Amino acid sequence: MAGPGSRGPGMTPAPVVQDFGDRSLLVEPAACAAGFPTGWVLAARDALVAAFPDCWVVPGLASVVLTAPDPAARPTAAAVRGVLQGLEHAASRAPGRIHEFAVRYDGPDLAHAARLAGLLPDELVRRHLAATWTVAAVGFSPGFGYLTSDDPVFGQVPRRADPRRRVPAGSVALAGGMCAVYPSATPGGWQLIGTSDVSLFDPDAVSPALLAAGDAVRFVMA
Repeated sequence: MAGPGSRGPGMTPAPVVQDFGDRSLLVEPAACAAGFPTGWVLAARDALVAAFPDCWVVPGLASVVLTAPDPAARPTAAAVRGVLQGLEHAASRAPGRIHEFAVRYDGPDLAHAARLAGLLPDELVRRHLAATWTVAAVGFSPGFGYLTSDDPVFGQVPRRADPRRRVPAGSVALAGGMCAVYPSATPGGWQLIGTSDVSLFDPDAVSPALLAAGDAVRFVMA
């Protein structure tokens, strides 16, 4: 008999589902191609929300955590696998809200980041503007969105070897295939390529964080 992670001809492998405390399950794609499985994670999030409306579903960069209100209400691993069976790694979905951020490419690491990517600074800027970035997850600090894109060049830009003790709010940064705009002044080790005046977190707003997982971001020249 086939096991939980097995598949028949032409079938996509079932996701990996593990206990994550007594109320939660950690869900990961069976196999990942290069880069982040953002499409799969967000499509899995949507499918799990629809299938288990009483649970909380939180997407990460390469996984989803499903949490029930109490241990007795936690879905079984088999039920979760059944909902997600056949979901492709590069699952497509309509984006959430689309945000446009104006950016000045005046960051202190712009030239260094371009060299790491094997590009001239102007070409790195062009690629950054041309990309459509997807909010894969929100975390680290309030309103901080981890943005991913399909352009592999950004995967060649690693974190800095010497993190800064203070990165100014509004800094536009790259690291490990991701982009982010710092919502507030915090320590950070990403490569700073520009600045933006966008406000990403307002504690007095009904929805304090501007970005949510599944949103799209496009950068334009300020």
